[in-house]
Amino acid sequence: MRRQGLGWLGASVLMLAAVSCFKDPTSSLQGSATRLDLSVNFANLAVGDTQVVTIQAVDNQGNFKAFAAPTYAPAAPSVANMIAFPDTVIGTVPGNTLYKALLIGAAAGNTKVSITAAGVTDSIIVVVQ
Repeated sequence: MRRQGLGWLGASVLMLAAVSCFKDPTSSLQGSATRLDLSVNFANLAVGDTQVVTIQAVDNQGNFKAFAAPTYAPAAPSVANMIAFPDTVIGTVPGNTLYKALLIGAAAGNTKVSITAAGVTDSIIVVVQ
């Protein structure tokens, strides 16, 4: 009976060693950010209105990645502009995985605001009435 137990123990160790030789099947999905997760993709504002936008960088596996402060480039700044959230205490989540910004309607018209963070760019379509 003792030899059979040692045999099972040896087989278990051998099986564990064989399984640990394989790499993580999701390792190719992990890495740098591949897209931005924006809380707003389309905004309909009145002149003078503001809307809070949250920005997160995500990799292929859905992991949130840390990144430096995003940059904003409105196509028509006279129609709508975007600035970093004025209150830095609640404008950035610790670990730099989420930033907030204010989208501001300035004058009637249509525009697009491009947001770049972690080497990835996304945009928000803005209509100001």
